[in-house]
Amino acid sequence: MYQALRVVKNIGRTLDFHKGNNVIVYDVSNKTPLARFYIAVSCNSASRVSAFASSVEEMIEKSGAQIKRVEGRAPSPWIVIDAYDIVVHVFSNEERERIKFDDIYASCPQIDYSSGKVLLMEK
Repeated sequence: MYQALRVVKNIGRTLDFHKGNNVIVYDVSNKTPLARFYIAVSCNSASRVSAFASSVEEMIEKSGAQIKRVEGRAPSPWIVIDAYDIVVHVFSNEERERIKFDDIYASCPQIDYSSGKVLLMEK
């Protein structure tokens, strides 16, 4: 059995290592019954969106977690990987801004990997 928080931290670190933009993990457990964590990352192009999504899928599978479904494929500006407790949203920079994803979850506690550190914040 996998531990969701361990997988979330590994995904966040991997996305940061590969130069994902604005990697943020939202604890959405008090906002939705569908998942515990939403991870958001932005990329500079649609080809990078696809590459990041593939890396995340591989990491999830190696961690022992299961992928329920993947929505969107290249050259999509937004790919969603649903791994039950963890849902990863991989966006182009423009798509993330267009839908105001971070505004929707701004009130949720966060673990922000963009600085390379794990910071638990409450807004």
